[in-house]
Amino acid sequence: MREHGWVALSVAERSQVSDAREMLEVELQMKELVGRQDRSLEHLAQLEATSIAGVAGKLTVAERLLQDEAGAAYRLIADCVREINPLTRFGPGL
Repeated sequence: MREHGWVALSVAERSQVSDAREMLEVELQMKELVGRQDRSLEHLAQLEATSIAGVAGKLTVAERLLQDEAGAAYRLIADCVREINPLTRFGPGL
């Protein structure tokens, strides 16, 4: 702490440093979570669905990932999920 002049900082300056440190920690945690998600999705993409339920499950994951996009790809996948889920044992909403 001394090397950064912590003691010489005002309370407001300490707060800014503290906030910056906390934000950095949050950012690092988010990067780790995104990395885990990416690895999990890569693994899921490599799995071959062996049933209509497996296809429905993969489509449901894709739909959830695209929800914020609200574009044509999302609408297409959402329609597929809606149409295929009644045909599986999972039913609507998986």
